[in-house]
Amino acid sequence: MAKTRPLGPDVYQAFKGLGAPESLTLIGYREPFAFLGWKGAKKGDAALALDAKKQSKALLRLDATIAMGKNGALSMAHTSSQLQLLEELAS
Repeated sequence: MAKTRPLGPDVYQAFKGLGAPESLTLIGYREPFAFLGWKGAKKGDAALALDAKKQSKALLRLDATIAMGKNGALSMAHTSSQLQLLEELAS
């Protein structure tokens, strides 16, 4: 990705194939984005975080626990947090 070359539709299709929700918004230039998914996940099962502010100074973090059920299906419990980079460096 570059400022003048946004991500193509194949990238978003790949995210959806890994469990991203259908409502996944466009990821812009210099917008922090974090994603956890897996092959075969149902739409919406993946975890993602996006800070859509231009020139954002935030760090995104996803924490997840992935479990395999008796039938072999994966499930994920996740939390996300956003850390302000400048605040974290100052502490």
